[in-house]
Amino acid sequence: MRRVITTVRMAAAIVIGATLIGGVAGCSSSGALPAASCGTVETPSGTVKLSAANGQDLRVLHCFVTAVAACTAASIHVSFINVDVVTNVVDAIDPGGTPAHCMVSDSESTSVNIADNGPVTTARCLAASVLRTSAAITCPGGGQPFVLLATLTYTLPRASCGSATIHYLGASTQLLRADRGALTCFATAARACKRAGLQLAETGTGWGTYWVFVIAGDGTPGRCTVAEYSQYYSATDNGGLYTRSLNGWVLAVKTVPCREASVTSKGVTLNCSGPSVQVILIPATSSAQ
Repeated sequence: MRRVITTVRMAAAIVIGATLIGGVAGCSSSGALPAASCGTVETPSGTVKLSAANGQDLRVLHCFVTAVAACTAASIHVSFINVDVVTNVVDAIDPGGTPAHCMVSDSESTSVNIADNGPVTTARCLAASVLRTSAAITCPGGGQPFVLLATLTYTLPRASCGSATIHYLGASTQLLRADRGALTCFATAARACKRAGLQLAETGTGWGTYWVFVIAGDGTPGRCTVAEYSQYYSATDNGGLYTRSLNGWVLAVKTVPCREASVTSKGVTLNCSGPSVQVILIPATSSAQ
């Protein structure tokens, strides 16, 4: 994938969450960006909010945010995209500091036309976390601070139509049971493009997934925008990766944009984004398989 990133970090501040703290002066230049243990997220240049709703990988965000909360070694690579100018930023947590208030090494490199890598500038920063769901990194610099948000959400939106239990979610969704009127409620709202939500649940032994599909209530009836919210849950915390909630141990909520493809007697068919377009059928009755 072509990665083209840019930011003019006149204030060299990155904030993940809602807390800002003062930076530590001092910077230097070095040869290459370090590897990022948590992984890479990409965002358009100028975007100040890093979250699942904006398409970033929540596993990467969760890795880094929880490391800030415990002040353990971890790093994240943020790529800013703007045509053919690239800025890559790697923030690495220094382990052993005060939990939720630790030091971070910030490395940044800007390049033009992708292949022309610029020098790496480094700076010392401070980091803070908020309730394991967000973190803030502030680096030194002058002028207007640059702020980047990345908040993890652990609560699914309300499903106004009710819920249903399934065995498989896809183009031939296998429906096991549903609240009375829930499927009809969702299909009716889809035909009229009225705002409504339906929760689907797939359960296994000690694990499972919840989905909530929310119709935005805008656009052409039968072709309106739908948001897919999903959340994995487990019977255990899986080594600290999962967070405790009313539904057990869960990962952060992931959001995927969808659009209605059709609304028929079988149900509502959606085309949802991702690495590839996924076709999802939300049945209108228990016989729609």
